[in-house]
Amino acid sequence: MLKNRFTLLRHSYFNPLYLNEVSCNEDGTQKWYTHKKLRNAYNSLKCNLPYLFTSEQNKELCMPNTTNMLEGKFGELKTKKRCHAGMNEETK
Repeated sequence: MLKNRFTLLRHSYFNPLYLNEVSCNEDGTQKWYTHKKLRNAYNSLKCNLPYLFTSEQNKELCMPNTTNMLEGKFGELKTKKRCHAGMNEETK
């Protein structure tokens, strides 16, 4: 299953020592995580993992695994909104 493989690869890719590396200013009064953006990405993947493979786990729902259809609908709505150039933002 993709979810299990993804989880294994995530664990092998992210090194805890590297993620938990701390930097501090010269006088040592302030500390911060050196790789803050990488930590945020890792934690986001960890928290959202139950939702990442929803289409794979619920095949009976025939749910698409991409948002292409949704993006297409938003594009249509944006085009329609642009056509009403004479209207102000409130009435659009």
